[in-house]
Amino acid sequence: MNALPPLPFTDADVCDSFPELTISTPPLGQGSFKVAYRAKSSTGDLVLKVIYSFPITDDPDEFDLDQVPERIARELSGMSAVNSPHIVTLVSDPAVTRIGAASFLCYEEPFYGGGTLEDRLRGGALDRIETKELLVALLRASSALWAADKIVHRDIKPGNVAYADDGTPVLLDLGLVLFTEMSALTDSGFMSPMTPRYAAPEQFEQRRNAQIDFRTDQYLIGLTVLEAARGRHPFFRPGISTPAYMQALRDFSVSSIAQDDVDEDVREVLGRLLSHAMYGRYRTPEIPLEKLGVSQ
Repeated sequence: MNALPPLPFTDADVCDSFPELTISTPPLGQGSFKVAYRAKSSTGDLVLKVIYSFPITDDPDEFDLDQVPERIARELSGMSAVNSPHIVTLVSDPAVTRIGAASFLCYEEPFYGGGTLEDRLRGGALDRIETKELLVALLRASSALWAADKIVHRDIKPGNVAYADDGTPVLLDLGLVLFTEMSALTDSGFMSPMTPRYAAPEQFEQRRNAQIDFRTDQYLIGLTVLEAARGRHPFFRPGISTPAYMQALRDFSVSSIAQDDVDEDVREVLGRLLSHAMYGRYRTPEIPLEKLGVSQ
């Protein structure tokens, strides 16, 4: 695993640059592009994110979001486009702030005190009620993304689902979202960006030959929810080869979830969401919600 680069500023620099916030150090986490700090404002807890990989040398007043790395632009555009209790949103508009010797793009997200689905699954599977609540929340999130700007998340997985203090599941990390119609953002590479263990079959195809739409997210939701219901990934096992894994995706059948401890309507919906062929999934984002007896 490649080591992450050192941050171009200290924790003290960050605290000095945001006197209006009470910032907890060390950081919550660091990725290839950004670092996150837990902070408290006058209105509550939040997460401060700093895009440290992209120092800004231009006049901050002339800064344009088009200058930032594509993944960051996707994430910020996605959070700005969607208003849903099940999608992470911006607490404030992105702003250029001087931290130490340079300026960086910074933004704030809500802090979700319930941890992630990945954290919860370390303690075992979800129960029937929790499983259905998760399924409904993720379907609503996908529906809201598609309704906003024909957006596909493409990276739904247990680590990207957080829980608010009241237990509401919230979909995080919009860095891989695809704007299928209106965005000028490019889709680099031949293969759809993805997390291979949580990808739909079409995401493994060469991008120019693959169709990616809301049905792709339906598959990822089915995979994530079935893992939550079982407490383990339905297809992956340590040491499995790529061909064997791909064959397991193709071999899935509704009968394989007949004994899972889920409600019958959840079982029916999961069976359709995990169809290997896209045409076997639901033809609109609303239909699976209707099958579960809920609204968007």
